[in-house]
Amino acid sequence: MAGQARGGVSKADTAAGEATPASRPPRGRRATEEAAPAAPAPTLAEEVARSLEKMRVGLEAAMMRFSERVGGELERVRAQVASDSPPPPKVLERILARLDEVRLKPQKGRVKDFARLEDLAEDLGDLLPPSLHG
Repeated sequence: MAGQARGGVSKADTAAGEATPASRPPRGRRATEEAAPAAPAPTLAEEVARSLEKMRVGLEAAMMRFSERVGGELERVRAQVASDSPPPPKVLERILARLDEVRLKPQKGRVKDFARLEDLAEDLGDLLPPSLHG
């Protein structure tokens, strides 16, 4: 065995009934491929379609969260204004002036409208006296 090449099989081993490299069972990656047919790799188009679906789901989640957050703040201000103890008239005038400043084109669904709504909700909440927050 001293004269045996690295990784090879000596003549003595072959004569003694040892398996030759060609008759050994396959191992490693090739063995796995032969043992069970691998599922076909997704095509590039399928991968893109899956990624786009993930983005669409993410968009819906982000829109829902935005609507809850900004819509909730607008509703909080509206409820306070419509309550039995609304803010003082001076605050109501400032709220109305701020509402009149905002120009939305919701049919276009542009990001700038979302930014305007977010700013509006924050500003209206800030206009309420501290005793009326929450």
